Amino acid sequence: VISSNNFTGPLPATLARLTNMTD
Repeated sequence: VISSNNFTGPLPATLARLTNMTD
């Protein structure tokens, strides 16, 4: 699980999009 603090940066945001595509 990724912490909310990690989602503040652009890099984690990209990872979130990659996860969204993978899911």
